[in-house]
Amino acid sequence: MEYYNEGITLTVTDQGARYTDKMGDVLYENPSTDALPFSEGLAMVYFDGAVHYIDSQGFVAIALSAVWQKGRSFHDGRAAVYDGQYWGYIDSDGEVAVTAEWDEADDFENGIANVVKDGVPMQIDLDGWTIEEDLFSVPYKLKVEEVTIPEVKIVGPLKDVTEGEIIGERIVVTMTSGKKGVMDVNGHYIVAPQWDQISYKKGDEVIGVAKNGLWGCTDLVGNMMVAPRAAEPMVFSEGLCKQQVNGKFGYVDRNGQWVIKPQYVRAGDFHEGLAAVEVPKFWGTSCGFIDRQGQWKFKTDYYSEEGFHEGRAACVCYLVDKSGRIVGTQDYLQPVHNGYAVFCEEDYDLCGAMDRQGNIVVKPNWQEMSEFSQDGFAVVEGQYLRMGVIRKDDKLVIDDVWRSIMVCPSGFGVQDDDGLWGYISKEGKMLARPQWRDIFAESEDLYPVYDGEKMGYMDTRGREVIKPQWTYVSQFCGGIAPVIQDWCVSFINKKGEVVLEPGWEDIRVGDMPGLLLAQKGGESYIVDYRRGNQQYLPNLIKISGGVVEADDPRAVSSVPVQCVKSEDESFGKILAQYMSLLEKEYHLQYSGAQVIYDEEEGRGILMWLQNKHCPEKAGLRFSYDQGQVQNCDVLLHIQEYQDGDHYVQIYYGPGYQMEV
Repeated sequence: MEYYNEGITLTVTDQGARYTDKMGDVLYENPSTDALPFSEGLAMVYFDGAVHYIDSQGFVAIALSAVWQKGRSFHDGRAAVYDGQYWGYIDSDGEVAVTAEWDEADDFENGIANVVKDGVPMQIDLDGWTIEEDLFSVPYKLKVEEVTIPEVKIVGPLKDVTEGEIIGERIVVTMTSGKKGVMDVNGHYIVAPQWDQISYKKGDEVIGVAKNGLWGCTDLVGNMMVAPRAAEPMVFSEGLCKQQVNGKFGYVDRNGQWVIKPQYVRAGDFHEGLAAVEVPKFWGTSCGFIDRQGQWKFKTDYYSEEGFHEGRAACVCYLVDKSGRIVGTQDYLQPVHNGYAVFCEEDYDLCGAMDRQGNIVVKPNWQEMSEFSQDGFAVVEGQYLRMGVIRKDDKLVIDDVWRSIMVCPSGFGVQDDDGLWGYISKEGKMLARPQWRDIFAESEDLYPVYDGEKMGYMDTRGREVIKPQWTYVSQFCGGIAPVIQDWCVSFINKKGEVVLEPGWEDIRVGDMPGLLLAQKGGESYIVDYRRGNQQYLPNLIKISGGVVEADDPRAVSSVPVQCVKSEDESFGKILAQYMSLLEKEYHLQYSGAQVIYDEEEGRGILMWLQNKHCPEKAGLRFSYDQGQVQNCDVLLHIQEYQDGDHYVQIYYGPGYQMEV
């Protein structure tokens, strides 16, 4: 059977599914017949026991976990997925957009989907809210003072820890004994501190451990997989790790068993199911690619240093597809990145770029050239060692007149001959003239900047929004960021206001925004200021007559909103505005509510909410007379007083009960 949509043909036979473009080139093949046509730039394919979505170039754009057993096409930015019991929806990033709780679920159309729960048909919107005439669906256009809720979780002191390094959500620590281990963000050991060395980087499939000069590995939760025996750290790629014995390379599995025996003089990591290898021959060597069973797929004239990326492999001067067909020829080819491969002409030592089909898209006019970014920009170096930016259509966006260029999510940092940095938009418009001694990575639309003496923040329009006044500043996460002045660490909001002053003496950041290691009094602590991380909450909180009682006063965050007047607006509109704020800023979605009437104070509402990005996380249990609600991350109490003012109380974090 054949299906055609969005310029791509899907052919399904007994042998599997195949996607081809208008030119007849094969974009993607899979032995599974469970595949759907393209819709909104993505197509569902089912393989390896899970739902996947490929893009229009044939690459896997979304790889879901094995939880999802079925999937459907995207409509209105949502795709229905099935976990074996209930249907839910994911967004185009693969994140859960609507919790799986529906017995039946149709595709979205004009922002609405028909669903069935417990035999009751209903309609939901793109965020999973039921469409019904109640106070949650009342239109609103009110402006409410933004609420900033600093949430900082502190774990420690970490016993006997002298130093550490944050990698993703793991912390590699060194003990007073000199031994190393790995902790999670709660200070619990994933890998016990008994190793001479630890090798791990974000995205690795295993954690490398070494003792007495030999390397082994554990899985990502600390279970020993291979006892120390290798001379170098074990790096797995697609479940296999290359190892060398007596000068020959082979591949072992996660149990350290040989899957492909040592026989190659050179071998690369597996990418997209294939690995580049080189075997000795009587005269010279032979190069090519093998699959994960060690079977030859095809041979090449030259060895490929990087292997396959985006369906293509660069073999020195050839660009080949997975059948071994040469699709392009140029000198010194680099791997394909975001659809394009950079090359360098041997005769003139100039760089250009070709697309996946081998067509020259950037003429070789540049001394140096970076890979293309995901949105189609590359930094180039012209004459006199000056740098600029081009688009994938070979047009200059920024002239090659700059000493250095930094690619940012929303634009480009540019450095002049005096060493000062400015900021230019992706359209080539100068937003901030060169004035900073340094610009750092963007976080939540703000860039840390350095004026030569102090650090502050610039926004994505190049405006100084927080004046330089600190020795060091870090990235924002959840609306707050750590800053250092006179060896003391504080936390500020996006207005530059100090919201927390824990008095830390030193901090060390990693590659995970919102997570850092801190020092105080010679002790080490984990500081987690990502949203929704509160754990130190009491077992019971009571609300009675407007009085909040708790075992631990730190558990309650009571945040007044500056007397929002209801005037002629209904309470429903006020409530809807708060929900909009929580949805946008805190990624919380409606789970249930109870309206409360108080003769003296007016009326209020208790509303329980869930983190829409972590719907599977068990959270707070809320009890009241009419029943019980589970899996709630936040309880919101909004009170409307008789004079029309409003007050908000927010109780957040999993693991406690609240009685009213």
